[in-house]
Amino acid sequence: MPDAKRAPALALDGTALKLIALVSMTVDHVGYFLFPEIEVLRYIGRLAFPIFAYMIGEGCLHTHDLRRYFVRIFALGVFCQVFEVAFEGSWYLNVLLTFSGSIVIWYFADRLRRKRSAGNAAALITVSVALLAVCEVLPRFLTKQEFEVDYGFWGMLIPVAVALLPKKPQKIAAVALLLCLIALHDGYTMSWFALCAVPLLILYNGKRGKWRLKYLFYIYYPLHIGVLSVLDYVLHN
Repeated sequence: MPDAKRAPALALDGTALKLIALVSMTVDHVGYFLFPEIEVLRYIGRLAFPIFAYMIGEGCLHTHDLRRYFVRIFALGVFCQVFEVAFEGSWYLNVLLTFSGSIVIWYFADRLRRKRSAGNAAALITVSVALLAVCEVLPRFLTKQEFEVDYGFWGMLIPVAVALLPKKPQKIAAVALLLCLIALHDGYTMSWFALCAVPLLILYNGKRGKWRLKYLFYIYYPLHIGVLSVLDYVLHN
C-alpha cells in the first residue's frame, strides 16, 4: 500500500527558492544596469520578486523579532538607494524599501488579528492609506525626480497576504492575483512573466532548507547593486 504521506518527487525548500530568485535577480540587474538592450535578461528577472516576496511573508510569520527584521531590511534598502541616487540619479525606490512597507503593514495587521479593536483597525487603515499615497499619489507630484516605488502598493501587499492567509493554496492564489494586478497597473508585457514564479512557489515544501544562507542574501543584494552601479557609471560616463 503506498505511503499517503510520502513527500512529492520534486520539492523546493526556502533556500533553493531564494537561490533561484538570487540568480534571476542578478540576471535582471545585469540587464538593467549594463545591457538594457537585451530585454530577455529583464524577462528572466521577473521570477525574483514573487519568490522573495513570498519568503518575506514567511519571514514575517516566523521571525523572533519583527522590529529587528524590519530594521535590517530597511537599512539595507536605504544603503542601496544611496548608491542608486549617487550613481544613477534614480529615485526609483528599490524592492527592499517595498518589503519594508510590507513589514509595517503586517505589523499592524497582526496586531488587529490578535486583538480586534477600533484603535488597531484605525492604525492599520492609516498606515495602509499612507503607504498607498506614497506608492500611487506621490509619484504624480514628483515627476521631475521620476519618483516611484518598485512594484508599488500591490507588490507591497504580497508578503502581507502570504503572512495573513492560513493555507498554502490561498497564499498562492493571492500571489497570482496580486501579480496580475501589478501587470495590469504597469501595462508592461514583461510584468506578466512574474507569473512564471507561481509553479515554483507551488513546489515550496515549507521548509527552510539545510543550508543557513541568511546572511548571504542580506550581503549579496547591496554588494551586487553597488558593483553594478559603479560599473554602469564607469562604462557610460
